[in-house]
Amino acid sequence: MFNFLFSLSKYPLIAKSALFISYPFAYVAPVIIVVFLLVRKQQKMATFSLLFLTGFFSWISARVIKNMFHTVRPYIEQNVVPLFYEPGYSFPSEHVTIFTALSVAVFFLHRKCGIVLGVITILIAISRIIIGVHYPIDILGGFVLGGIIGFLLVKVFKNI
Repeated sequence: MFNFLFSLSKYPLIAKSALFISYPFAYVAPVIIVVFLLVRKQQKMATFSLLFLTGFFSWISARVIKNMFHTVRPYIEQNVVPLFYEPGYSFPSEHVTIFTALSVAVFFLHRKCGIVLGVITILIAISRIIIGVHYPIDILGGFVLGGIIGFLLVKVFKNI
């Protein structure tokens, strides 16, 4: 699967789209959704706290696991030239972990925004493989870890 998705990077439109989705878009889209939620929600501090802690804990968890597994990035192991050089280890994908966790949390706050962020997360996940910085297993690990963290934090916040 990696070879197929990475091979798509030879097409300029797909390559440019994947880079755009992985980097500027990946940071701007969630900010727009969070601002939208903060404007619409009554409990602004609780909403902000949930989303901030979800992002923070998912980032820290992905970092810790990366340093436990020491999985080499695909472009190093496959000896290919990626579209973007990402430092560090590969498993799990931090991008996908964070965005999945946020998607889950946002879904419990506002279903439509959660679905939109979920679709964005899937696009980011695919783009990370296309640009050559993740294997599909890294993405799957990010989905699982992010889903667990998002769900647990939503449960914790419901009990507060």
